Amino acid sequence: MSTIYITILLILILCFIFRDIIFKVLKGEKSNFYKSKNVKTQEYNIREVEGKNIFIDTLDTDVKILGDENVQNIIIQVSYLVDKFSYEISHDQNSIKIIRNNKKNFKEIGNCGRILIRVPMNKNLSNIELLVNNGDIEIYDIHLNVLNVECGNGALKLDSGKIKSVNILKSNGDVSLLHLFSDFIDLDIKNGNGDFVDVYSEKVHVNVLNGDFIYVNADENYKIQDLNVNVENGKKKLNVNH
Repeated sequence: MSTIYITILLILILCFIFRDIIFKVLKGEKSNFYKSKNVKTQEYNIREVEGKNIFIDTLDTDVKILGDENVQNIIIQVSYLVDKFSYEISHDQNSIKIIRNNKKNFKEIGNCGRILIRVPMNKNLSNIELLVNNGDIEIYDIHLNVLNVECGNGALKLDSGKIKSVNILKSNGDVSLLHLFSDFIDLDIKNGNGDFVDVYSEKVHVNVLNGDFIYVNADENYKIQDLNVNVENGKKKLNVNH
């Protein structure tokens, strides 16, 4: 009989210690520890996308885009999410969409993790628009006409490629541009740092609030025709020809 009492007492003690987690589970929530253990990568191989839009609507996740050639009309919208959604892919004449399943099921599915989009080679596409909250963005080897990014609470990295027009509105995170060729770059950062390395563009306009900005080019002969950098509550270092 004493063994039963001791067992019951131990159970009560454990329930008291882990009461916050137990309450969250009973309410259908996931603890941060559980979410960190349940991160998965969603990967979509997009094929035959010329002349079409790609729209991806996810919540609270990281976004990675890898492309070998040209990319056009990829729209990714990311908002807040506690748990994971699975996705359906629908095809029609104008768009390829990855959409959220029924929100009622989100408590049973887990953490969303990352989304990785592999853009096929030899695709003649032009524009990418990203609207992201709570997630990192990484884009590699992309050739575009227009890239529009609006994001917060995460890092943004563009590494290698040619983009005619780059427009970035960033809050609460750092922005890094590497080995990029462009006609025009417009960057606005609030509460974050900017770092440009070997970024060659005719026009560069930068506004940074509460952060530092560094711009360094290895080719000293390349002259930026229009460079306008404003930094408030931070430091700036410019080692470029302008």
